Amino acid sequence: MKAVSILWDLDGVILDNEIAHLEVEVRTLRAFGVPLTIEIAREYMGIRLDEYFKKIRERFRVSTPLDALVSRHMETLYRCYAETFPLTPHVREVLELFHTRYTQSLATNRERVLARAALANHRVEHCFDAFVFGDDVVLGKPDPAVYLKAASLLEQEPGSCIVIEDSENGLAAAKQAGMKVVIRKGEHNEQTAFKEADAVIGDMRDLPRIAESLIP
Repeated sequence: MKAVSILWDLDGVILDNEIAHLEVEVRTLRAFGVPLTIEIAREYMGIRLDEYFKKIRERFRVSTPLDALVSRHMETLYRCYAETFPLTPHVREVLELFHTRYTQSLATNRERVLARAALANHRVEHCFDAFVFGDDVVLGKPDPAVYLKAASLLEQEPGSCIVIEDSENGLAAAKQAGMKVVIRKGEHNEQTAFKEADAVIGDMRDLPRIAESLIP
């Protein structure tokens, strides 16, 4: 077993897609008469899609069935994940480098079909030793189940895991799991303080140095 494992979030970390993702959410829900804004959508970053849309239905008293909202959104999202959402700059090089140094797992709230489509599109699946998707756990982030399951699959102690995240919900999940957390800052989360993070980066090229400094 390698001494440290790296657990990766997907949206806003491996994929540089959070702003585009928010825009798709706004378009989907406005088509059903929901007055969603980018600012409101930001409040739910890092929450699993079904839980997010359930909260939106309650908040805006939406009569459309939850399944109909999610189904319409998934149709649009699949094309985005399979074809258009880009990688975060320099993340490919870091994934490949870490693949030679550590065990790695994807640990995301994102649905399996969407996450797999993105990884296949960018040909980075081989960098991971394990995968945990939103479909694999009862509760998504901020519950720690996603990260605890990833550590278990890698046969790694939580305290020897470094999580790469970009949301407050993801940070909370990883910290509850007893893990170190590096936050990737971007346009979508630049106003968030992330006070509980062990490190914050704006450039993926800084991650190897930061990860090494966090090794127990």
